[in-house]
Amino acid sequence: MKTLASVLFASACLAAVPARQDFEVAAPGGVALKASHWSGGKPGPAILLLHMCAPKASRLDWEPLAVRLADAGFQVFAYDHRSFGESGGERNGSRSLEEMFGIWRGSWLADTEAVFNSLQKRPGVQPARLGLAGASCGSFLSIAFAEKHAGRVKAMALLSGPVDEPGLAFLGQANIPVLMTASAEDGPTSKWARSIAAKAKHPASALALYDGAGHGTNMFAKQPELLDKIVQMFRAQVR
Repeated sequence: MKTLASVLFASACLAAVPARQDFEVAAPGGVALKASHWSGGKPGPAILLLHMCAPKASRLDWEPLAVRLADAGFQVFAYDHRSFGESGGERNGSRSLEEMFGIWRGSWLADTEAVFNSLQKRPGVQPARLGLAGASCGSFLSIAFAEKHAGRVKAMALLSGPVDEPGLAFLGQANIPVLMTASAEDGPTSKWARSIAAKAKHPASALALYDGAGHGTNMFAKQPELLDKIVQMFRAQVR
């Protein structure tokens, strides 16, 4: 039989975990995007998390980080890219990386704008200071979004992401702290991370390279300290 003390302790533990609220965002072309909001229960700056493009990837890949960020006082958001997870839209099929750059800077960036416009209306959100975290294609999208909102974006965490020449040019002149991460065995991602690190001029920018850690948010399982690195950076820079 459970004692009253054990019941109260379990209830307190459950109450301490930031609740996830799911909602939908209407994106261009009539596509419905599924999004989630994690709140620590008090007003705070916004953090937007952009997932990678692996076949089964979704916004919930970010949940371990989202809970920690909400505990740290942020209003945290993630959404499923079109054609991923619970969002609508059709897959793009087999495309070259250069073709995908165009798609990400086009309809996908418009989706991110729609989500950002929606999250600004959520209770407790202070969107004037925004943090971005992106994995793989989400890293590319983070840079592209920051290009349009450089005055609002205060820090970025980029995991295993590609970058194009316009993105590098932007990072070379933007004064935004960037945490770049990649794993050595993960194709060209460590080269991209080094290229971004060479351009990111803010003194709080940092490069974290691993070995055998995998791709994107999969790195959290083998390198759990990466979660702490990201939280610490946002706590220091997005206030």
